[in-house]
Amino acid sequence: MIEDRDRYGRFIELVLPDKMPTAFVCNCDQIAYLLTQRLKDMGYRVPEDVSLVGFDDYIYSTLSDPKLTTYRVNMEEMAKIAVSVMSKKLKNPSYTKGRTVVDGNIVIRDSVKRI
Repeated sequence: MIEDRDRYGRFIELVLPDKMPTAFVCNCDQIAYLLTQRLKDMGYRVPEDVSLVGFDDYIYSTLSDPKLTTYRVNMEEMAKIAVSVMSKKLKNPSYTKGRTVVDGNIVIRDSVKRI
C-alpha cells in the first residue's frame, strides 16, 4: 500500500516500494493515472512490468496511456442514494446512514496483463 494523500487530504508524491509488486489497485483513476506516469518515469512499462487498475471510470481512465482498466460505479444510483440520505438528514438531524453498496462493473482496457 502506498500513500497518495497527506492527513489534510492533499495529494502527495507517490513513494513506491523497493520491491515492486506486479499490480496496483488504485482508489481512483486520477491516482492510477499519476502512478502510470511515475512508473514510466522510473522506466517501468504498464502493463508489461506492472498492471494498474483504477476506480470510478473518470476522465483519467481514457486520457492515460495505456488506457486504464477501471471499476465503473453506477453514478446515477449513487447520486439518488446521496440525495435521499441528505434529504432525510435535513428533516431529522439525528438520522444516520451506514455504508451503502452501489453496483458497478469492471471496464477492461489496456493497463492490465497477466505477468
